[in-house]
Amino acid sequence: MFKSGKNIHINIFDRNQAINGQKDEQLAVFDSIIDSKPVWSPKGTYLILIKAEKVLFLGGEKMVPIIMIPQAKVTCVHMSPCERYVLTYSSKGDAAFSIWNFQLVELIRDFQAEAGEDKDTYKWSFDGNYLAKRVIAETAKDGG
Repeated sequence: MFKSGKNIHINIFDRNQAINGQKDEQLAVFDSIIDSKPVWSPKGTYLILIKAEKVLFLGGEKMVPIIMIPQAKVTCVHMSPCERYVLTYSSKGDAAFSIWNFQLVELIRDFQAEAGEDKDTYKWSFDGNYLAKRVIAETAKDGG
């Protein structure tokens, strides 16, 4: 997969073909699809594309659109390691953080960001069952 401007090119890499000097097979080209960098899901099942009005998940043998989260102004997506849940971050949206049931494309909950919070405030547990919040330590009033 590589990004060229706003276009995404997805190729299949075959080690044997590469050894024999053959070219990779191109699966798909998506023209003018995104402005941001595409990212892979934790298990490599989905390619996540953030668009202005939605988040698109490509998958399957031909890397076709599988699931779409209808949320605008998303700037960052963190998928749980188990690929069952998705945390979206949208600093300019109605709610900064939204947690989705990925399979059902169902919003579980959303909440506003507190002072100092950003896209890296929350982290998934190793199995994806929990979401931990980074606590921002306040500076001591006595100067130390």
